[in-house]
Amino acid sequence: MPMIRRASAPTVSTCSAALQRGIHQYLQILVGRARIEGITLEGSATPLVQ
Repeated sequence: MPMIRRASAPTVSTCSAALQRGIHQYLQILVGRARIEGITLEGSATPLVQ
């Protein structure tokens, strides 16, 4: 009888890391579109962020 391999459920740390990366990318897009004076923030001019 062959062994059935089941996909493991995502762990809390994996979900947390993905959420954190998504929020970081979203904020980069917002900063790239914003007109903020007095401070320097690293932003993205396009929605293609990594």
